[in-house]
Amino acid sequence: TIAGTDCLMLLFKHFLTTGVTGANDVGDLVEGLSFMRVLLEQMRSAGVLADVVSYNALINAYARKGILKSELQFEQMRSAGFVPHLVSYSALINAYAQKGDSEGAERCFDMMRSAGLVMDAVSYSALINAHAQKGDPEGAER
Repeated sequence: TIAGTDCLMLLFKHFLTTGVTGANDVGDLVEGLSFMRVLLEQMRSAGVLADVVSYNALINAYARKGILKSELQFEQMRSAGFVPHLVSYSALINAYAQKGDSEGAERCFDMMRSAGLVMDAVSYSALINAHAQKGDPEGAER
């Protein structure tokens, strides 16, 4: 039903913004991310398709915990026909930064530029952070 699908979407978005980012330990995080995957599948089964905002929230949730599954979510978003925008790329750059993967962050930056997007302060900050995490001050200055 429409009410049921609206409820699923609201629950999904609520959990993304509160449940995962508020996880206190690895157990909470694993449980929370597992719950989100199950909820996302239930949404799909009910005919509710995630939107760019949902995917971006999931990418951000993984990134904040330093989990590179953000890249998988990014690709799933593209495969589902959604066009990533600035927030999508920034979240992915942040995921690479959390792991100190400046090469991955630079690749994402290049993809972003190829898509015709212009970085903002958040994107630049994440890119600089990726280089800083790796101990590459010269890369951060470029």
